[in-house]
This record gives sequence, C-alpha cells and structure tokens, in this order.
Amino acid sequence: MFLLQGVIMSELQDGPEPVHNEDKVMLILSYLGLFALIPFFITKSEYVKWHARQGVTLCIASVVAWIAVQIVAVIISFIPFLSVLFMGVFSLGMLALVIFAIMKALSGFRWPIPFVADLAAKLFK
Repeated sequence: MFLLQGVIMSELQDGPEPVHNEDKVMLILSYLGLFALIPFFITKSEYVKWHARQGVTLCIASVVAWIAVQIVAVIISFIPFLSVLFMGVFSLGMLALVIFAIMKALSGFRWPIPFVADLAAKLFK
C-alpha cells in the first residue's frame, strides 16, 4: 500500500519536461503570434508541438479579443482617456500572458492557458 501511494504521488507531481537547446527558439516562436506556425509545421518534438498548438490558438483568440476591445473602445470613446486605458490594459495583459507562457515553456512545463488550452484541444484533435 505504501509503495502504491508513492507511485500515485509521483504520477501526480507535474515535474518539468527536458527542454533541448534546439527546441528553445521554437518554444519562443510558439507564442509570438503568427510565428507559431513555424514550430507548428517544422518541429518533430511533441512538447514543442503542444506549445505551438496553444500559441496558434492564442493568436486566433487574441485577434478575436482585439476586435472586441476595439468595438468597446469605440463605444466608450466619448471618454477618451478611458478608451485608451482600456486598450492599454488589454495590450499589457496580453504581453504579460505571452511572457509568462514563454517562461513556463522554457522551464519545461505545459501550462494550459485558461480557455485557450480547451479551445486548442478542440481545434487540433
């Protein structure tokens, strides 16, 4: 029973996967918008492909979100500072998300971005 618990505990721990030096550039490209298509089509590493699928989906979702942000900015444009603030917060949030995803990928973790990971799983079955 104790040994069985040890096996179960080790399976539950999500340790980092090994990241090869040749994969680092591809992992960074995976979260840089349309550049995610390069590792999506070129790499053979399943780890990099997972991040590339998530990066392509993030690119699509960010374009859709950017359109929504633009529509809201036009609606609230009667308060100029508020619309600029709204677009700035969105842009900084996306930048922070991309940097965090790249850091996680380079450290060997598969961090499923909320909503994006589920959408990527449905798009790339």
